[in-house]
Amino acid sequence: MTQERRTKKQVGTKDPFDWFTLFTFIIGAIGYTPWVLSSYGLLPSLPLFVLIGGLSPVFGATLAALKCYGKRGAYYNFRQVTLCTKTSVLWVVVAFALPLLEAFLLILSYSLFIAPLKLASITWFAFLPALIGNFFIAMGEEFG
Repeated sequence: MTQERRTKKQVGTKDPFDWFTLFTFIIGAIGYTPWVLSSYGLLPSLPLFVLIGGLSPVFGATLAALKCYGKRGAYYNFRQVTLCTKTSVLWVVVAFALPLLEAFLLILSYSLFIAPLKLASITWFAFLPALIGNFFIAMGEEFG
């Protein structure tokens, strides 16, 4: 029994998943609520809110690790992101290329089968931040 108590004390006083869920929902609500209200014209539209809401799993995981394990837990979480440097370059390229290929095929199938897209009306000024933001949001989901 003392070994079990000692292990539980070393690991943390609460389940990290509980803290992760709580922090993620709170930060997601902070990020997504203004975005939803702006779609009704109640607030000005700011893309920052979408980024905060989309990255809520990263923030939630970091705060949960800090709460349960201290600085060492947060460091361990971020260290996991750098593990791809120890793998083959091919897998890193595949990991970055597959989401872009998927987005391209989705846009292509939409324009072929549903409605033609007017890609000339899309400016790179608007498209590039959305692409970068979606990449980090997708990475944030995996991180959390």
